[in-house]
Amino acid sequence: MESSTDIDRTPTIERTTVTMDDLRMDDRIPHLIALTGAAAGTAYRLATPEVVVGRETDGLRLDHPGVSRRHARLRITGAEVVVEDLGSTNGTFVGVERIKRPRVVKEGDALAFGTQALFRLARRGAPAGGVDPQPERPAPPDAAREVGTPDFLLDLLQSECAHARRHRSALTFVFFRADGITGGDAWTNVEVAELVLGSIATTIDDTVRTDGFLARSGSDEFAVLLRADAAAAAAIAERVRARTDSHAAFPERAPTWHTITAAVLPLVPATGRPQGTSAPGPAHVLSSARAVARQSMTGLLNQVLRLRPLAI
Repeated sequence: MESSTDIDRTPTIERTTVTMDDLRMDDRIPHLIALTGAAAGTAYRLATPEVVVGRETDGLRLDHPGVSRRHARLRITGAEVVVEDLGSTNGTFVGVERIKRPRVVKEGDALAFGTQALFRLARRGAPAGGVDPQPERPAPPDAAREVGTPDFLLDLLQSECAHARRHRSALTFVFFRADGITGGDAWTNVEVAELVLGSIATTIDDTVRTDGFLARSGSDEFAVLLRADAAAAAAIAERVRARTDSHAAFPERAPTWHTITAAVLPLVPATGRPQGTSAPGPAHVLSSARAVARQSMTGLLNQVLRLRPLAI
């Protein structure tokens, strides 16, 4: 048997490659996009009013021991897709919640059959001229991208450091690293990694709200700049860590289960700077802060660290 999330190579629902150009919403057809296994990125068109998912079905056939013979049913009515668990052993999940009764699945929702067979619902247009045998590789979700850019972070850092120096006020960096994004087979799929990062970005943004500014500072990392002291910043970081860790309710370390490690680094205006020397620029401050934070987080999982202040 291949990877634990491999999909039967002769599915009875259609595997397509499509584009979004000039499509009206009414023309868009629901697809399940595989996020795990050898078929990750493949889009399976839900072309009939009802599709049964399972190991032994004429619908979407999943060759995985954690999937029941007849695991779940998808009903497609107009613009609505409803999933119903058929008494499966390992459950059907929408997001991280195991469903007890039929549930509407919205575009962009994660849908899992068991703990490893993970999909995302998307809508695309039907290709002209039949089914293209090549799998589709859709763009990753945008949630993790809809935050400040590194350039935004540098501009912000310049103004905030000037404010802190002028008013001798508190300023703290918090770096949030996604544990495991770059290590292990579960994270080799860009689609899944971006899904996880999008979830982390949303959690940070919901927790920080108006207290600070969120930016992506690395491939697996976010930074928040807070006008707060280390204690207040650590409390915010701990709330983000706890909320992120609660996603572990999705059982058996499924692909979207994740934790974060955070480093809290106060930025303190330097005193007694030698005459004729200037304050470090934002690029230097960011580079130094990131280096200290990343080194301190090496080898750690699911923790919040408080680091010594960095003079600015």
